[in-house]
Amino acid sequence: MLFLLSGTTILAAMTAMPAMVPYFLSGAATRATLSARHYLFWCGTMAVVAFSVSWLVKGRALAAMRAAMTRAPHQG
Repeated sequence: MLFLLSGTTILAAMTAMPAMVPYFLSGAATRATLSARHYLFWCGTMAVVAFSVSWLVKGRALAAMRAAMTRAPHQG
């Protein structure tokens, strides 16, 4: 289920990126609105985060980190 969600998120972000094409063909007001919201940055960030979470889950890195944290002596 997690991999389906990650794949869907990556696909949605990649599909949303070409929506920037009108940005280059539009007026200054539209460009200012999209630029102020950092549209491409957030699409790319969502795709990278979804990929990294699925990578860590598949590689069982999260389970290994959790096990290492429970074995470590508590200092406090």
